[in-house]
Amino acid sequence: MDRQHVRARAQAAASALPVPRRSSEPSPKAPLLPAPLPLSAGATSAPAPATPGGLGVLRRYTDRTPSAAAPPEPLPIIRRARTKRTSRKHFSGGVRKHRRSKAGRFDMTSGTRYATTDRTLTLSQRASGGFKPDAHTTSEDFRFRSNPTTVGVSSGYHEAAVTTDTFTFFRNADDQGDGTAQLPATANTAPLQALQGAIVDKSVLDFLLGAADGFRTDTALTILSAPDGEPAGHSGSGISQSGQSAAHDLVREACARVLQDPDTAKVSRQAVTVALGAYVVGSIAPGEVARLVSTDTLKAGPAAIATWETRRNEAKARVEGLFATLSDDEKTYVQRHSQAFLTSADPTGGRHLGQNTKPAFKRATSLPRLETNHGTEVSGGKYDQTRGNEATSAPSFASASDVGVYVTQPFRLDR
Repeated sequence: MDRQHVRARAQAAASALPVPRRSSEPSPKAPLLPAPLPLSAGATSAPAPATPGGLGVLRRYTDRTPSAAAPPEPLPIIRRARTKRTSRKHFSGGVRKHRRSKAGRFDMTSGTRYATTDRTLTLSQRASGGFKPDAHTTSEDFRFRSNPTTVGVSSGYHEAAVTTDTFTFFRNADDQGDGTAQLPATANTAPLQALQGAIVDKSVLDFLLGAADGFRTDTALTILSAPDGEPAGHSGSGISQSGQSAAHDLVREACARVLQDPDTAKVSRQAVTVALGAYVVGSIAPGEVARLVSTDTLKAGPAAIATWETRRNEAKARVEGLFATLSDDEKTYVQRHSQAFLTSADPTGGRHLGQNTKPAFKRATSLPRLETNHGTEVSGGKYDQTRGNEATSAPSFASASDVGVYVTQPFRLDR
């Protein structure tokens, strides 16, 4: 710094006047994320959590004493997508990030369906490429029946990106013939009532209906994130279902935000698919949150309990691998929707995207968490700051629904 500028700063300090910033000095950095999208119309805050009940007992974060029970069964191997490059796998459930070439977005037009290789699907599901892959063009029920798993229990499915009632509501929209569609005039839940009679982009609506099928988790392996940082067991999970309706409302609101966002029609379909995957992963409660109710009766069994956070970390790594192929503008779009969901689930800021704590990189999901064992309760701890930006390289897919099968695979049991 030259003498003239030093003298100017000294005089300014004495007179309390600001000193103009030199052109060589760095300017303040802009925020990494745009403001989250608002909740659905008419909602000013997240709904109050339901009164605890059911099979579970609410407990505080400080109550973390593992039960003195027999050790869990041996941990199953969680399969990862095959990649063209050699990566160093480790027990924690993720794959270290690869440097990707800037070849473009991941493929959703492959002639080979990812679903055909997924052993969490039945033989008929693998053959058809999903659960109800034609439901968006027919009047058939979007739900899929419960079926047996290899761990000796049967499980139904949680429609994780587009809930069943949302799917039916969207499917009943009237085509206006001008590229728009009008949603039905009646609905049964508050998030959908906010959309009654709305005119929306038909291409976006059709895409969401087509993508919805693959995003399904086993109800036996689903504990949802409810408002105010609370957990809610899904019907068929074997644990307390208090707050389940409010937890489903968070998913409905997230889907409505994607539908109503003007940018959804502008970004690539890959970006929209990653946004769905990001809020789906966020909707599965972290172990630290899930243990606010008793989880030792989770229907999926001891092995699933022991690998709870491992499964969540693997699903995050899969979404991050897809996210890495998007453009910067599309990454911003995905982050906006992902952060909006995390904020709706925990308005105190306890859950957030990784770059808030590690600004060297962008993420679509929050950081991986510690996979600490908690005996007969589901595993998982705080954010693991040592693991960095883990991502599984994206394979090719036949459709957006095929991507959904891939992203939610860690939350299903083998068939």
